[in-house]
Amino acid sequence: MVVAVDVVREVMAVVAVVVEVSVVAMMVDVLVVAMILVVAASAVAAVAVVLFEVLFDGCRCFCGL
Repeated sequence: MVVAVDVVREVMAVVAVVVEVSVVAMMVDVLVVAMILVVAASAVAAVAVVLFEVLFDGCRCFCGL
C-alpha cells in the first residue's frame, strides 16, 4: 500500500510539472502572436505613412525637393 501511495505521488508530481510546462508554452505562444500582430501593425502604419507622403506631399519629403 505504501508503494502505491509513493507511485501516485510521483505521478502527481510529473503531471504537475507537465501542466506547468504547458501553461508556460501557452503563454509564450500568446506573446509570440502578440508580437507578430504588433510587427504587422507597424508595417501597415509605415506603408500608410509612405502612401500619404507620396499622395499628399508630392514625394518632397523623400526626394528632398
